[in-house]
Amino acid sequence: LELAALACGAGNWDRARGLTGRLLKSLQETWVALPRLAEPRQKIIIRKLQPLCEISEFLELATEGGAAGSDPLDLDGFGRKLGDGVAITGENTSASSKGFRLLKSMLGKWRTRWPSTSQDEPEVWERLVAVRNLLFESLERFGSNWFGGEELLSVKSVLAAERMSMLSVAARGLRKRGELVLSASYLRQFTILSSRGSSSSGGVSGISGFTGIKPMVKLKLAEAERMMNQSRSFDDEGARMENNLGVVAQLTGTLEVLRSEMARGQNWSDRDRSAAQGLEGELCVRVCRATAAAAPMGDSGASKQGEME
Repeated sequence: LELAALACGAGNWDRARGLTGRLLKSLQETWVALPRLAEPRQKIIIRKLQPLCEISEFLELATEGGAAGSDPLDLDGFGRKLGDGVAITGENTSASSKGFRLLKSMLGKWRTRWPSTSQDEPEVWERLVAVRNLLFESLERFGSNWFGGEELLSVKSVLAAERMSMLSVAARGLRKRGELVLSASYLRQFTILSSRGSSSSGGVSGISGFTGIKPMVKLKLAEAERMMNQSRSFDDEGARMENNLGVVAQLTGTLEVLRSEMARGQNWSDRDRSAAQGLEGELCVRVCRATAAAAPMGDSGASKQGEME
């Protein structure tokens, strides 16, 4: 699966199509051979179908709606049909306009397809995001071959917004599962793309600014709380101090990012700015608490004196 996505990234459409076809055939043969009650194994196969289908849809776009012999994957053998074609009819439609319509149709489908926050493992989310990232990169790299002029600028704007939306949805979904580290990784990527969009002319509206930074701050606060609670169970003072110092560094970095966004957010609404100031105050309080908790237990009796007061 990953090899097919990498082939797409390199523009090797024939190799990518061959790999997806062989993988689909292998999955179908395995599916048929499975007993009816082999549910865990069935889930493993089903979870590979979504990224496989999306690679197929990308290849259809790359070959202008099947002009070069590309067909959507036939997934009827699995009791579902994720591979419905998105071909656009109309003899008078130009190639670039047709490609843009195919792109929007494809991305619209992707936007509604996400793993389950209760049933799918983090690896399923991670694989899907990794495959989509490779396909987005390929679209950016080879977009000039399919689109031109103002349409190419529109495509780049659409891709930037879709990639940011993907990272935001994945981060929220993984946070619901309790996968804070992976969720934080996607939020960092989201923040980087958000800063690039807001610093460039025009930017990407709708998901940057406070809407983008708020989930990251909330996540960091929750992660810091978890780490602080964990440190209370440490018997070794050195390990406790190291853990709490890590919390201080994490919260301080988050505070700097928030303040930087607040300084640049000249067009934020009063409500957003007020909410951001509330998060800023909460971060400051948490930094102070974590700093105090990181102090040595016998440090000139300061901790004990604070407790008595």
